[in-house]
Amino acid sequence: MIDIDRDTIVIEREDYNFPKGLLDTPDCPLKLYALGNIELLNHISIAIVGTRSSSEFGNELAKNISKNLSNYNITIISGMADGIDENSHIGTYNAGSTIAVVAGGFKTILRGNKLKRAQEILNHNGLIISEYHPEFIVRKALFLQRNRLIAGISSATVVIEAPIASGAISTANHALRYKRPLYAIPWSLNHFKGEGCNLLFRQGAMPLIDYKQLLIDLKIIPTQINFDSIERTTKVKTIPNEYLKYYEFIEHNSPCLLEAIIDAFNEEFIGNVISTLTLMELNNYIKSSDKGYYIS
Repeated sequence: MIDIDRDTIVIEREDYNFPKGLLDTPDCPLKLYALGNIELLNHISIAIVGTRSSSEFGNELAKNISKNLSNYNITIISGMADGIDENSHIGTYNAGSTIAVVAGGFKTILRGNKLKRAQEILNHNGLIISEYHPEFIVRKALFLQRNRLIAGISSATVVIEAPIASGAISTANHALRYKRPLYAIPWSLNHFKGEGCNLLFRQGAMPLIDYKQLLIDLKIIPTQINFDSIERTTKVKTIPNEYLKYYEFIEHNSPCLLEAIIDAFNEEFIGNVISTLTLMELNNYIKSSDKGYYIS
């Protein structure tokens, strides 16, 4: 059980464990309060964020991406909120490590479900941090301030699912301000909870088509790695209806270039086709290579 008075560690800017990524930001806090494994603060880390009112599909994406990145010894950072944040943390539990950044003092925010969530993170050798003294009272404005820490500690930020008015968009804007790589999942135009992600592409975000590309961009793995030798952990048993026509077309025309798929479904909006293929690949229904898409 968490004992906040006994277990809280104070980390000041001058300390060895203070996150180097934050030191490079203009609004770096003077100190951090921590519970758990403070060695994670200077691991290679990626923020995965999104809306609290996420779709089931978005939650699965968050878990899947988090798990895959954890397999490469990457620490996942999020805000311990409901929805995308929670599932990003959960994805690391059997694969790697996670940091939760909270928006207030530990004694005022770690209650009820948040306390249970915090205990799970600590049980999996994770870390919980705040820039506020444990007694500090939570206020709404602190959540937006908290988001700069998530972006500042991380080597890159990934937005999974977010409407335009979302705290995750605030985190993304901080990542852009700090000139850190920003990625977002592309969604179809009629998916309200993905509108914020699509808007980020106009502001400089890169579409996350495959988590492996993120690993290459951050030089975590070499470009020439043979990804086909990496076994998928998810075995597909059923194909969702919204994927079925694409799945069957790729299955019968493998390998299949994107241009051929767009031509075959020319009645569909191109953005919707690309978004669907992206989600299919992220959920291990299909793979892609320089030769095109094929069944995983």
